[in-house]
Amino acid sequence: MPYAIILGLLLLSLIGNSSTARAQTKLPADAAREDFVELPAYIVKGERVLPDPESWLHVVIPDMEVTIGKRVIMMQGFEVLSRLSAKNTNVFVKELQLRQLASALFWPALGTKIPGDNPLILIDSEDNPWLSSENPMPIEWENIAASARITPPSQSAAMPIHTDMTDNNANDIFQDPAIEAMLPPGQPDESRISTPDDLPLVDGVVNIHTLGAGIYIKVRAGGTLNNSKISEERLAGMTNSKFARLRISRLRPPAPPWLQQGLGWLIESMTVSQSEIALGNKPIRIARGGDHQLAPLKSIIEDFNPRNPGHVHAASAFVQFGLYGEGSRYSPQFIQFASQTSQGPVDESTFTAIFGMSYAKMDRLLVSFTSSTSILRSTGMRGKIPPMPETIISQSTQSDIARIKSGILQSEGKNTQALDELRVAYWRGERDTKLLAALGDLESQFGDSVRAHKILKRVTEKTDAPARALVAYARMLLGEKQEKLSPGQKMPDAEARKLLEICARAARQRPVQEDLCALVADITLSVETPPDSQTAAFLKNALVQFPDNKSIREAAARVKPPAN
Repeated sequence: MPYAIILGLLLLSLIGNSSTARAQTKLPADAAREDFVELPAYIVKGERVLPDPESWLHVVIPDMEVTIGKRVIMMQGFEVLSRLSAKNTNVFVKELQLRQLASALFWPALGTKIPGDNPLILIDSEDNPWLSSENPMPIEWENIAASARITPPSQSAAMPIHTDMTDNNANDIFQDPAIEAMLPPGQPDESRISTPDDLPLVDGVVNIHTLGAGIYIKVRAGGTLNNSKISEERLAGMTNSKFARLRISRLRPPAPPWLQQGLGWLIESMTVSQSEIALGNKPIRIARGGDHQLAPLKSIIEDFNPRNPGHVHAASAFVQFGLYGEGSRYSPQFIQFASQTSQGPVDESTFTAIFGMSYAKMDRLLVSFTSSTSILRSTGMRGKIPPMPETIISQSTQSDIARIKSGILQSEGKNTQALDELRVAYWRGERDTKLLAALGDLESQFGDSVRAHKILKRVTEKTDAPARALVAYARMLLGEKQEKLSPGQKMPDAEARKLLEICARAARQRPVQEDLCALVADITLSVETPPDSQTAAFLKNALVQFPDNKSIREAAARVKPPAN
């Protein structure tokens, strides 16, 4: 979607203690016997003491379908692991849901569900050493083979909600709304100190990573900004903003980083309540001579650094001023410039030709905008938002704790720690199917391939085997079969067919992900016979979804054209 259209929509409509001896493999008391998977025990080496069992809260936020007039908005579900109190966890969850809805009302493109499993959110205290970027000493295990076969990394029903919320002047939300919160111009206040809600948070408070189709969000709670505690509401706003920015970054052509930051700040700084939603009405305020100075416009446009507070604040101020400052005086030029930068690098001459001013003059306008009471043309909606369904907060199982923590760690590249989280849970007797699927997958990539084979084989024998286990097992079998072939020798069709049958089971668990498509492509390339009609159709669709995948492109090229 062209950025002129996107930005136009924003402007007009947007709105236990552990033993060090032999592992105990007793099944948890409440587990079903038929789910038990008996496998060789993990044994801790030496005198290493395993960490105590942990206490976390677990929340599943379901996908929700919201109907507003003739519009239907799909709100993304999440899975949350929290070390906050139940009360504060509930505050975070409710605020996240409310801000998701508000974002989708302003920007319809955000009112859709992303493909794949729901994103995982982990909320922990800022002073917890587990959140440290340093890797702790790995646990040493006996009888773990050092050479692992490295393999590529690998919906719930919607809940309907109806609301009568409308835009602030009763027109269609895609029409230009009345100007709200028109504040009189004022002089800069030299003594004013920036308050926490006036400034966007820099990266590090909420971090988001992707791994394959998975999205992993880590929130550092308990921190401060300007000597004030960062509230759960603010953390939820930042989490929603980061998630929205991730979705913006996936648009093609990609938005420049400074624009992603600025749009994220607009979403983060929305005024949201059960009766009103407003965008663009909360300007950044920076006291002159304070700690939060604006970086020059030239630096953010040409070399934006998301960890530099001056860059973050300048980008946020530029986007908000460009769209809403001085009664939206510069919005047409801003939309044109943002569209131009999405096509490739620009310099000051491009900026001057569009805005009719230099970078330096815009820098001065931004300093005035962030240090005084400015005229803002905000856009908003009023009406009653019905309360969200009651949040069910429960004590998390050790399986869910290990699975979610492992996913967060793996998304950060901490593969040894990620594998140890799963191994410790297994050592304690956890046998949840999702945990076993994750354990077998990571063992196949970074641990013991023999143990991985045994775990994945047993998991895939279950009728509800997760796609992750099916893909990892089929990938392992393909590698094992290829190792037995002579150079240049192809795999027999019958063996390839067995592997494709495993892939077909994974494909039935919609949506289909890139790792599965790439695996089907690799199996197709490992045999002499061209793919049959069903596999050919699968590869054609895969090529449309993942055109940059080399294996998929090569396999699709083997598809025979249809006969005349």
